[in-house]
Amino acid sequence: MTHEYTIFEIKARGVGRNKTTCYSIFMSEKRSDNIKKQRQRTKPKRLSVKQYMFIAVVLVLLITTVGIFGIIRYSDTRRLDVAYYGVPESIATAINAVLENPDNATVQKKYSRLRIVQLAESDIRNTKRIAKKYDLLFMWNGANAANAAEKAVVLPESVYNLFPASVRHTGKVNNVPKMLPLLLDHYELACYRTYRNNAGLALPETFNELESYLHTIKGYADYPLICAGKTDATLTAFISAFTESLAGSEGYATLVKAAAGADCLSDVLDVSLGKNISLASILGIIKQWQHEGLIHPQWYNVTEKDIESYMEEHRLGAIFMPLSEHRVKPLILIKYYDTVQFPKGDVANHALIAPVLVGMAFRNDASQLAVLEHFAHTDLQMLLSQHSKLAPASARAEAHDVQADDVRFWAASCTDGPVPELGKAAFASPVKTAAFAEEIRAYMAFTQE
Repeated sequence: MTHEYTIFEIKARGVGRNKTTCYSIFMSEKRSDNIKKQRQRTKPKRLSVKQYMFIAVVLVLLITTVGIFGIIRYSDTRRLDVAYYGVPESIATAINAVLENPDNATVQKKYSRLRIVQLAESDIRNTKRIAKKYDLLFMWNGANAANAAEKAVVLPESVYNLFPASVRHTGKVNNVPKMLPLLLDHYELACYRTYRNNAGLALPETFNELESYLHTIKGYADYPLICAGKTDATLTAFISAFTESLAGSEGYATLVKAAAGADCLSDVLDVSLGKNISLASILGIIKQWQHEGLIHPQWYNVTEKDIESYMEEHRLGAIFMPLSEHRVKPLILIKYYDTVQFPKGDVANHALIAPVLVGMAFRNDASQLAVLEHFAHTDLQMLLSQHSKLAPASARAEAHDVQADDVRFWAASCTDGPVPELGKAAFASPVKTAAFAEEIRAYMAFTQE
């Protein structure tokens, strides 16, 4: 209670006392009131229950937020960054299915998240950036893969024991194991069974047998042999198959090296690929086959859509195409075709024109190497083959079907194993591949006239 006295109250309370005494009383009470006021001002206020609850909620939220950000930060350190270049979506999906499989203990124990990136051509040129940003890279073997592998870590030799001897070297750069072979595609020769049976012919095994086979099938088919030459990779693969057949793996390697260092087609035409063999002579044989009606006269401009139309009309004797294209052909059409490797010429050493999907790692980290090496295991190889419908690189894994199993066998039986087609083998840029393919088309069209 606040005390404030008037002059009359002072006089009344000061009866019988002198003025000094009254004044002292007044000042004493005044000081007492001031002390009480000061104490009231300094005394801390008590918080209400609602205020306590509010503070508690804020603290809980703060702790939770800090925890979440801590988990995210920790998770980021356990993220696996995977990049693809030039890999079809169907095959990338197959690899992702293996990586994301809950039963994949190698991934699940070490990583909390997976980041998938599709690289563009401009990205693949910067190998330093790739090595810095990504843990794993999947792509087809060839010039680009060899460049990227320079920054990749060395893989244990032991992991290569799961592959056939002729397949192992596809993963080595300058004889150093940098890339892990995973899947094999293959440029096959698919022969129409009905006409072959009608003609009483066996599947051709040599180049001479192929030529004789086409001459006989000419009596049944409008186009004994065809390929989708409008597709750059198929066109360069067709040239690759002819070169490898007639000049062997050494002659083919010479062509790849010459094309890689050439400015134009004319720089390569007369390079010796073997005894009396050059690219000019090989293109001359194809031109002769065109004149004899053994191959479509404009095979270099034929599209995949054209081929399907010809298949529907039963006009073809044999098709040169990759296994990956075989897989997307309508079953009602493709089921009547038997596949073989492109027949070999009379040369000692051969390779198989079969692009290989490879994987590489850029961190010398036990976890990342374990993830990559896991793909070499038999069960994972089987899953990859089943998902992609391509051939497993492993010697013992179950293949998707007989076509995939045959590709693996052919690759293993060739002395120099699977090799990429000329476009991927010689050129790091798709633009340069396209330019080279276009020069071949122009050359074939000109020499036809």
